[in-house]
Amino acid sequence: MLTVFRVLSRLPLQLLISVTLSGLFGFWLFLCGIGQNHLADLNRSTYITFMSGLATIVALFCSVSFGFVLFFMQSNKSERLSTFTELKSRLLALHNWLLSLPKSKDKEICMAMVFELEKLDIADLPKTDYGAEYKAYTEALSVGLADPNRRQFYIISIMYSVYIEQLLSRIGVVSIKQIITKLFLDTLSKGLALVAGMVALLFTALVLFRADTKLYFVSVTLFFSIMAMLLFMEFAYEMYRHANEELDFIEKGMNENDSPTEVPSAELQR
Repeated sequence: MLTVFRVLSRLPLQLLISVTLSGLFGFWLFLCGIGQNHLADLNRSTYITFMSGLATIVALFCSVSFGFVLFFMQSNKSERLSTFTELKSRLLALHNWLLSLPKSKDKEICMAMVFELEKLDIADLPKTDYGAEYKAYTEALSVGLADPNRRQFYIISIMYSVYIEQLLSRIGVVSIKQIITKLFLDTLSKGLALVAGMVALLFTALVLFRADTKLYFVSVTLFFSIMAMLLFMEFAYEMYRHANEELDFIEKGMNENDSPTEVPSAELQR
């Protein structure tokens, strides 16, 4: 089901579905006597009222979508800045700890790695390669943990470096979420384009809505209606996917325990 929603979120397919259905419906109205009777009962005021209501609904959707996109962008930006600040704080703590130690080769390797990470600005992150100093530290770490004389140093240093690695990974995740923001902006852009098209159609209807043009106006209205429904489906799918990403820890917990946690009968009797 989610695959269907993902496919229907593509603009070319949305246009194809809307144009095809509206064209078939217009062709049916042109050939069918029942359709001709319904067109005869349609007047300008009824048509404009319907289109105004549809444009209002889509405009309301755009306002809600704009608020969500703005919130999403600001929350990701603030999370990225706070994570980077915490990263700098942990690097400073590691730096101060290294300065308190006597001079040694292991200290110099770790200090070189800290210096390289401290030089990074927020615009430099995320990165897939943190330099030769970072690689040298990881290689020395695997060797030092196996050496009883060096193990104590690397056990303490790894307590700092693991948290630093987690912060770097977190910045990478937030950066990906910032890139995903473009999907929400694309959905918002479609909604604004629909509103603009409906406003243009309303103005055209004021001038050109006649008995011989009813068929074309109805077909175009169906096009906008189908596009609006597909747009709402696309937004619902994106919200569902976003909610699942935020609640991924619940899915992991359920996968580990296949079934919800059962309360012991002794506890139930209390």
